[in-house]
Amino acid sequence: MLDKMNEKQLIKEIKRLKEIKPSKDWVFSVKDEILGQELEHKTDWLSVFTFVPRHKMAFATLTIVFVLVGVFGWAQSSLPGEFFYPMKKAVERAQINLLSAQTERPNLKLELVSKRLSDIAEIAETNHGTKLASAVEEFRVSTIEAAEGLKTVENTEKVVMEVKRIEAGRQSLEALGIMVGETEELDNALAELVERELKDLKNRALNEAQTEFLKQAQTYYESGGYSQALENILRASQVID
Repeated sequence: MLDKMNEKQLIKEIKRLKEIKPSKDWVFSVKDEILGQELEHKTDWLSVFTFVPRHKMAFATLTIVFVLVGVFGWAQSSLPGEFFYPMKKAVERAQINLLSAQTERPNLKLELVSKRLSDIAEIAETNHGTKLASAVEEFRVSTIEAAEGLKTVENTEKVVMEVKRIEAGRQSLEALGIMVGETEELDNALAELVERELKDLKNRALNEAQTEFLKQAQTYYESGGYSQALENILRASQVID
């Protein structure tokens, strides 16, 4: 009898519980909590899946940087006829294009002539005879480009320094029995530069010391000693200024 009463009472209480409706605030609170947990779990999984691709991208970028630095180093030390030499030439050309046309470009082109002579000397020292013809051709091309740059040169002091380096480089190669051929275009451009500077110097009022520098410059010019001629012109100009 007692069990039946308890059963009836339990059924009655269950029916009452069904009639109880939760408040809206409670519903929204529970919903937000559940969605928040789901979002947190999703974020955790997303971070796991995205970490690896990001890590791979960073590693790939770093690898590319190291490879490029290595390639650049190899290119800088490469010689005519070698695989990376065209890249070396491309870098040099980019350096020229970044400089002012009226000031630094001509001097850098002359500097590259000296580098081509150094390439030839290195080939001779390492007995890479098959690369010698390519190196001499690169030297010839560089002298033509340098000759074109001398038409707009302004800083003759740097020209003197670079031309002397070129002359010294040629003499060192000739001592080894290596002839790089004539540099007619460069010689003609230097002759025109000296002639232009001599004309400007003659139009100035000169003292005795300056007149002597002018005479020496004229003598060197007539004998083809263009770097010596420019050096004396530079001395006379510095005295005047």
